[in-house]
Amino acid sequence: MNYFRRALLVLKRTPIKNILIILLVTTMSSFISFSFLTNQTIINTDLALRRMLPPVVSIHFDSSSFLQGQQTHFESYDEWINPVNVTTFQLRQIGNLDYVQSFDFNLYLYHAFSDNYYRFFDMNLIQNYFNITHPTSDALSYRTNHNLPFERFGLTGVENENIFLIESGLLELSSGRPFTKEEILNGNTVVIVSDAFLELNNLNVGDYLILDYRIQTPMFGNVDWLEFYSEENTLAIIPIELEIVGSFYKSQDEFENHHEINRYHQLQNTLFVSNYLVERFEEILGFYWSDFLPELEDDDPLRFDSIPFLLFDPLEIDAFHEAALEILPDFWTTANLLNSYENVNDSMSLIKEISDSMFIFSSISLLIALIITFILIIRERRHEFGIYLALGEKIKRIILQLIFEFSILVLIGLIMGFIIGFFISEILIVELFSNDLLHRMSQPVQLSVLGATPEGLGFIHRLSHEEIMEIFNITISGNVILNFLLLTLGIVIISTSISLLSLRKFSVKDILTLTNGS
Repeated sequence: MNYFRRALLVLKRTPIKNILIILLVTTMSSFISFSFLTNQTIINTDLALRRMLPPVVSIHFDSSSFLQGQQTHFESYDEWINPVNVTTFQLRQIGNLDYVQSFDFNLYLYHAFSDNYYRFFDMNLIQNYFNITHPTSDALSYRTNHNLPFERFGLTGVENENIFLIESGLLELSSGRPFTKEEILNGNTVVIVSDAFLELNNLNVGDYLILDYRIQTPMFGNVDWLEFYSEENTLAIIPIELEIVGSFYKSQDEFENHHEINRYHQLQNTLFVSNYLVERFEEILGFYWSDFLPELEDDDPLRFDSIPFLLFDPLEIDAFHEAALEILPDFWTTANLLNSYENVNDSMSLIKEISDSMFIFSSISLLIALIITFILIIRERRHEFGIYLALGEKIKRIILQLIFEFSILVLIGLIMGFIIGFFISEILIVELFSNDLLHRMSQPVQLSVLGATPEGLGFIHRLSHEEIMEIFNITISGNVILNFLLLTLGIVIISTSISLLSLRKFSVKDILTLTNGS
């Protein structure tokens, strides 16, 4: 009789045992299916969230890492580390990486003043956000807070004619024109300001903005601002005449915290000029300080307000990070918007821990259970196998019969287990993830407010709980099915092979002896 037909007859004779084996395989494989589907869902969700991120990355000095390194170095060598500033050459090297669509670095000039212009400040916005009725003032206003007759304005330098914050969509060029390449390279005295600043100060595109570059003798300790900016303490006042060639618009978004409100006001008061213009005035500052204060050493006076990069693909953020670190000095690093998904990542990590634990447990349990089950079946059927051998059947054909029997039972169990695992994932994991995410989203998230980070620049990316749950879908893909089958069939092959060794090593005489002895 054909051993396939014989195997089918055996399966018909023992329905209860077959059902128990199928239930065993179904139970264990459903947990394995659950783990595969869950992990694939986490991977898919992470990729989907990354694709939705604005591909904005910034470079900044990692102060916390520096302090740790400083302490370690001092304990080892009894000396302090002198941090190295990043150079414009290194930044241009990073800007030429294949991942980068555009980049900028903003030098900042602190010492521009005027007694004719005012800083933009929306008191109503502050009152509405904090639910207060009493008047509030601009914390950065020199007129309001230091009783000085003038206001301080910062000039933010740009490296490229297309201002990064406008090109990336955070700001919108509303009137006039962008800079030209020649204006940037030559450091021309042109400026782009906000619509709010123009309206407040009765200015228009085409007008000239007159500022004073004031150089004061440095003072240390508790500074009396009136004394600091007194005529006696002034080293030089250099007029800066800037032609307003364009203006930008910054929308008033829904603000989540006071840091975003502060950044909104900061952008409204930003005056964009060429980096090369900033460098010229920093050289003037260095000249005066070296003449009047030779004891002060300032080898690298350049101060970066921000160093943003726009990548082609948000999925390349990690690769860009690794490439940038090879160029940057020690303690300089990159920052991105991935921490916007901190709550989501924490929830997915929790789910992954549960899934991984279940995967390890169910895989080992399935392997051990199948080995024990198959060995018991083989021992129970020693008499049957002895008769086959006595009738001249080859042991190879008996092994093939057993493999065929086991394969049918296991295949049924695996199919049922995969389907059940899918429904368990749909019900259990989605609900668990949703509840955990809701809890985490109710807690405040600490985002970086440094101007050097994407959040500090104003790039905020948020998704609601409903939007995230639309992305977190349990889906069956060919890759999941393939991996599930490879693993489970691998377990079946290993368990079957180990079980059949107990039959393979016996000769006809051995099996008949065992049969007679039983």
